[in-house]
Amino acid sequence: MIDTANDFTPAPIPTEAELASFDHRAVSSPVEIIGDVRITAEPTLSGLPPAMREEVAAKMANVKADHATFERQFIREAFEENSYRLKVLAGPGKDANEYERECFGILREIYDLECEAERIEAELNDTVGYGTDFDADGNPVAVPVYRFAPETRRGRQEALQDVRYRLAQVEREAPARRTAARDRMAARIAATNEDHAIMREAKAQADAINRKARVDELANAFAKNRRHTLG
Repeated sequence: MIDTANDFTPAPIPTEAELASFDHRAVSSPVEIIGDVRITAEPTLSGLPPAMREEVAAKMANVKADHATFERQFIREAFEENSYRLKVLAGPGKDANEYERECFGILREIYDLECEAERIEAELNDTVGYGTDFDADGNPVAVPVYRFAPETRRGRQEALQDVRYRLAQVEREAPARRTAARDRMAARIAATNEDHAIMREAKAQADAINRKARVDELANAFAKNRRHTLG
C-alpha cells in the first residue's frame, strides 16, 4: 500500500545534468554493518591492511612537516578510496538510484576490461632474458627474449586489440546508457507520483461519497419526521 498522506508532495523529476553531478563517493555502500559498532579512536597507520598502509606510506614520504595531521588525512582518504573501489566492484548500496547504479555498472565494465588489457600486456612483455643482436653499424644490441613464441604472441596481440575495441565501445555507449537510466528513473518517479495522485483523489472522492451518504441519511430522516408531523 502506498503512502496516502494528504500532505504528499510529488517528487521532482531530476534532469540528467542534475543526476550527473552526484558524488560517487557519497553513494551508499553495498556493505551494511548491523549491530553496535563503535570506533573509539582514529584509525592508525599500523592498523590498516598492507595495501592501504603502503598507499598512505607512499604519500607520507613527501610530507616534510605536521606528520600527524597529514597521516590522519591520508588514512581517511585511503578508507574513502577503498569504499569507492568496493562500490565499483560490488555495485552501490540499496539506496542508490537507477542512474547511479548504471554509472557504477559502466565503471565496473571498464575496470574489468582494463584489468584484462593489463594482464595481456604483461604476458606480451614477459621476458625470460635477453639475447644479442647487431644494429646497422654492427654494434651489439640487447634484445628481449619473450616467454611466449611469436605465434602465441600474435594471438595475445589480437586479444589485446579486441579488449581495447570493447573498452572503446563501452565508453562510446556510456552516454546513451546513462540517459536510458535517467529515463527509467524519471518513469518510476512519474508513476509513483501518479499513484499518489490517484490515491489522494480517490480518498477525496470517498470522503465526498460518505458526506453525501450522511446528508442523504439525515435528509431522509428529516423528511420522514416531517411526514409524521404533518400526518
